[in-house]
Amino acid sequence: MQQIDDAGLDFALLRVFRTLLETKHVTRAAEKLGLTQSATSHALGRLRRAFDDVLFVRGPKGMLPTDRALQLAPQVHDVLTRLEKLTTTTTFDPQKLVRRFVLGGGDFAEIAVLPRLLPLLRREAPGVDLAMRMSMANIDDDLASGALDMAIGVFPHPRETLVIKKLFDEGFVTLLRTGHPALDKTLTVRRWAALDHVLITPRGSDGGIVDEVLAQHGLRRRVVVQTATFSAAPMLVETTDCVTTMPERMAALLIANRNIVALPTPAPLPRFSVMLAFHERSRDDPAHAWLREQITRIAATSPFGAF
Repeated sequence: MQQIDDAGLDFALLRVFRTLLETKHVTRAAEKLGLTQSATSHALGRLRRAFDDVLFVRGPKGMLPTDRALQLAPQVHDVLTRLEKLTTTTTFDPQKLVRRFVLGGGDFAEIAVLPRLLPLLRREAPGVDLAMRMSMANIDDDLASGALDMAIGVFPHPRETLVIKKLFDEGFVTLLRTGHPALDKTLTVRRWAALDHVLITPRGSDGGIVDEVLAQHGLRRRVVVQTATFSAAPMLVETTDCVTTMPERMAALLIANRNIVALPTPAPLPRFSVMLAFHERSRDDPAHAWLREQITRIAATSPFGAF
């Protein structure tokens, strides 16, 4: 039996063929398909050219299929059934989802998002497992290859194949231990620069936004220790006279029940946007979209405001 392989065929044409088989009438087929009679006749003409057969001939009881049309009918039915399964949207139920998602984002994502995301997943999608990946060095490649499902962070120059969605805007605060000598006077920019600093640098780079702003004032600071994680910095500050500067939401979570004071930075620092990034191929994945929605909702309703 000859296969249906003509490049001119499409879903709509095959539906016209099937409906003509069912109704044996161009007008009734058009009504059933929601088309005009002219459009249906035009589609029949394209079908005849594609299969090199008249396919349907007029008879006393309507349009009768030719032998060629009857031979094609099972194949057309099979093709349409498969296409309709592909295009039929099923109701997504997170309770039935069994899947492992890999998220990138370092301890910023782990501290700011994960503690609120996990209880929601345990309640609404108990079959979902999460794995966090700390490295953000090759984030574009990891999302493109599927090594990561999505990532949370700052993406100033993403590839065109990535979809970027803003989660929230963030600012900075400076942390000092309770009783720090610098708290006895107003913390000016010059006094701030003169203190010993803890630099949080997940990617291991020297310097950061504080250094850039101090340079605008003709000042430099001394960084006595660099740490790759946000969670370590408050512990270092609490036990020394060092200070550190970090995102305000992170600070709100990390200094709870600690002997640490959070102050506005003496010099204004530019705010930044925390984003959710994923590859465009995952845009229409129902499970992926559901998890993105939960992360976005959690970020938008964070109870931790500015100091």
